Amino acid sequence: MTALAAFAAVSALASVSSVEQQRQAGKKARKAGEVQQRIADASAQRETRKQIRAARSERARVENVAAQTGTAGSSSAITGAGNIQTEAASGIGFISSQTGLAREATSLNISASKYRSRAATVGSIGTVTGQYAGAKGFEELGSIFK
Repeated sequence: MTALAAFAAVSALASVSSVEQQRQAGKKARKAGEVQQRIADASAQRETRKQIRAARSERARVENVAAQTGTAGSSSAITGAGNIQTEAASGIGFISSQTGLAREATSLNISASKYRSRAATVGSIGTVTGQYAGAKGFEELGSIFK
């Protein structure tokens, strides 16, 4: 085996290994993104339950105060309880929108990871091709002087 052939074989082997490593890195990055999304979803669920619990507690407090003061059916008591529900719904809506944005960001990060992996693969193939072409060029140049 000539030195040129050995060089080409080692270069090709290294590039194949590099492509495989990049592919594995892309898979791990996608899995990490999916795990991060599950964490964000769990956090959003917990925060939603917390908002609902706080709203129920506050509404019960307002209704209790209204009952103790004899204003249970008044418009101010009803409006106060309604405002609590509205505020809770607004908070839950915000959590939902944040969760949606987090999902979109995760999806974009996964796509970016795929494109980076593909770009690295194409770059490695280009490097091997260039090295082989360069080596062949040197070989042909050497034959001119023989």
